[in-house]
Amino acid sequence: MKQFTPDKVPADMFTTSKLKKMGLTPISEYSAYITYPPSKRRYKLYKLENVRPIDKNAGYSLLVKVSKYSSGEILSPQEMEKKLREISNRFKPI
Repeated sequence: MKQFTPDKVPADMFTTSKLKKMGLTPISEYSAYITYPPSKRRYKLYKLENVRPIDKNAGYSLLVKVSKYSSGEILSPQEMEKKLREISNRFKPI
């Protein structure tokens, strides 16, 4: 596996934190490492050809009802309360 110092990193390779700042996420394995002296910390580097944009709509929401047949509709206040109670009950101590 290739290793680079901070001043020798190719222009098309980035760490996960830099990719996240650019709104990207890796989709395959890392290609190399970047090593920071003197503590020799190592971070994985990913090529730009192996990344994709982060999907801003992914995640979990209490406010939107999502099904495979609809694009998402806002829940009524009663449905929101019911959903919140169900979730909070999962985390109550036994």
